[in-house]
Amino acid sequence: MWRIENQILEGINHAHKGSYIRISLFSFDRMPLTDALIRAKKRGVRVQVILNNHQINGAMRKLKGALGTNRSRPSWYHICVGSCRAGYENLHTKMVLFGYTGSVRNVIMTGSFNFTGNAAVNQHNDLYTTWNKPNMYRDFLGLYRQLKADRKLSAARQHYIKRAGIWQLEVLPLPGWTVKNDPQMREMRKITCTGANGGTGINGRTVVRVGMHTISGKRGTWLAKKVRQLFAQGCNVRVWYSWADRGARNVFATRTARGYVPVHVAGYDTNYDGEIDLYGHHKVLLVSGNYAGDRSSAHIWTGSSNWGNAGLRGDEIILRLKGVSLFRDWNRNFDSIWYSHSYLAKYIPYRTSTRLRTSSAWDAAKPEPELTPPDDWEY
Repeated sequence: MWRIENQILEGINHAHKGSYIRISLFSFDRMPLTDALIRAKKRGVRVQVILNNHQINGAMRKLKGALGTNRSRPSWYHICVGSCRAGYENLHTKMVLFGYTGSVRNVIMTGSFNFTGNAAVNQHNDLYTTWNKPNMYRDFLGLYRQLKADRKLSAARQHYIKRAGIWQLEVLPLPGWTVKNDPQMREMRKITCTGANGGTGINGRTVVRVGMHTISGKRGTWLAKKVRQLFAQGCNVRVWYSWADRGARNVFATRTARGYVPVHVAGYDTNYDGEIDLYGHHKVLLVSGNYAGDRSSAHIWTGSSNWGNAGLRGDEIILRLKGVSLFRDWNRNFDSIWYSHSYLAKYIPYRTSTRLRTSSAWDAAKPEPELTPPDDWEY
């Protein structure tokens, strides 16, 4: 439950005097993390924190009092009103950068997490941690400095891609976004559904897995249509989401010649008030098999960008990683949510594997309940 927070705390508690801790987050309310950052500052660590303005709470006020707001000093606290780089939507990039902690340097932590109790108790999240990769660290640091400036950039500078080795960092917003230039559409167009080999795919079919907090808006609809198309073409597809609007659900509820796309819902209303309060918070696309002409590829796309209009309009990142071992790690987590923390989308008359413990408990004849996100929905 607290594994991600504990890993970040370890990094903070072992940061060396004179080194930097740089944080960018959408949400922050954890007093233990505030106290750890204050202790780090007192022992000589330079602590810099950028947050979104959608909430102000005790942990944030305490951190502000300890760090100050002068961004010309070694340590500081700053709130971006909406986006830091674009002037609309929000700061939604989630990253923690350590210059030197424990025995390693150039540490990057990124994924879907926030520093909140809700993230630890009510959400499924992912955290990718890497170190001793100075080129990758340099590119994340370059983005951080743009966020720190809190100044709207020209459209030409808002969106860019950095690549090196196994990773690709795509920085958003994407001005003038359409179905033609959508980053995730661009990647899914490279998928061929047959011919997977080299220990990837399943029975020669390319595996496509989508684990998404939110699928909505016109963007969510065209991404859902692309996933359905890949299923129709023979890919081994599974999708779970926490909330999807009617447009995306209608896409998944449309039968293909192969049947219905296997879809689960990972959003629960545990107190029956009509709002989702227990849910998956990932923004993940996984592909194993025939991709971009490589029949034995394994790729992961993670980061902060949901499959909705806002996912291309604010300060967001999409991180692409590759490698069979990394794919297996994310796929293992996907399967855990698929089999144990989600249920069959009720609008699809589809029978999934008997390994799904709740499969017999859901009546496919009933429509999926019209659950809504709460007002403080952490997207």
